[in-house]
Amino acid sequence: KITPTFWQIVQSMVSCLTSVSMVSERTCTYTVASLSYVTCLDIFLLLVRLWVARWGSYMLYYYQMQSPTHNRMKEDFEYVGVTETLLILFNFILVSLKGLSEIDHVLQPILHGVCLDLINYALSIGLMDQIFVIFNVVCGPMENTDTETIVLKSMEILTVVTCHLKKDCHIVSNSRHRHPDNPDTQIFSNKLKQFPSMNVTSLLYSIILHSGPPKPQNASPPKLSARTVAITTIAFGFINNAFLINHSAMQAGVGSDETRVNEFKLLVSYLIGYSKYFDNSELLDQLIVSVGYFVLFSTQNQDAIQSGRLPTILQHLVDLPFKYFSSPELKDILFPTLIAATFDNENNRETLCKDVNLKMLSVYMEQHINAKQTTGCKQIDFKCRFPTEDINKVYQFYGIEP
Repeated sequence: KITPTFWQIVQSMVSCLTSVSMVSERTCTYTVASLSYVTCLDIFLLLVRLWVARWGSYMLYYYQMQSPTHNRMKEDFEYVGVTETLLILFNFILVSLKGLSEIDHVLQPILHGVCLDLINYALSIGLMDQIFVIFNVVCGPMENTDTETIVLKSMEILTVVTCHLKKDCHIVSNSRHRHPDNPDTQIFSNKLKQFPSMNVTSLLYSIILHSGPPKPQNASPPKLSARTVAITTIAFGFINNAFLINHSAMQAGVGSDETRVNEFKLLVSYLIGYSKYFDNSELLDQLIVSVGYFVLFSTQNQDAIQSGRLPTILQHLVDLPFKYFSSPELKDILFPTLIAATFDNENNRETLCKDVNLKMLSVYMEQHINAKQTTGCKQIDFKCRFPTEDINKVYQFYGIEP
């Protein structure tokens, strides 16, 4: 039995550590160097396992349960405050270390190594495992603010972790089935294979489309809560980072079976329409990039975005606002996705040709295919979005003269 005194000690330790760490980025580095946070993380995950073993469910979710044990559970396990604080603390430490490494170039390799050690330790003792359980428990709209908060903080953790891990990663070329070995991301890659896509798309589908596929497109979509939009935007940021870290594992996870593919299609199609209707450019950009990673070097996935309910995802893409076809910054977001969606796929290319002049794509590729990294963000850089060894085949398919 976990006594109230022990809970008070844990809460006090976490609160004290959080207060010290959040004074400044420098004090945050001292927290990491002291390894105090490791102790908190160990205790946190131990308590989670004890709770799972005793109650057969997961922390925090008892707030949405109606059972005779509700009050007793609430008395014995005050998880909400401690868990939220721990997630915030871990997120703050990683963000602060990343910020310091960008400012202090002398310490950059050391701080980057510290981040990787902390991340891999957290992953190895089960951080992603527990977040996966959280995502599996949520089976519909999150009417409880505590559940929303924990899902949001968990999603932020995954995104920050992948922001660190993607630093030295590159998507494989069209040899397709190989992925470069990177010891820094090996644990994360193994977790991706163990927990396909971290169940993120299924989580979002259950929250946003819990009543089934969307109604006809002539009806305006209901406005989502600000918290739901934030969770969705951060989630697709994580998805895109994970694609960059291990594209083959993530693509296999999102498309592991017909159910997951349909969830992804319906979710993305609905959200693209939603983002255009409510003018949410941040979410729309993440969605466009994720579609490009999803279809890259996969004929099956290319066909998937041109099938099903109308308008299809590909039709949504060619019907984006004009600025995505004229602004250089937005072309860097859209054009690699259009190229990945149509390359070596005659049907998709024909669909694209009905609304888009292929000459625009040809000119874009001529400018970027032999260039060095052209954007400040690796996630949207053309070479990362469409890596290929067979340049001549690309030239031939799009009618470009070498």
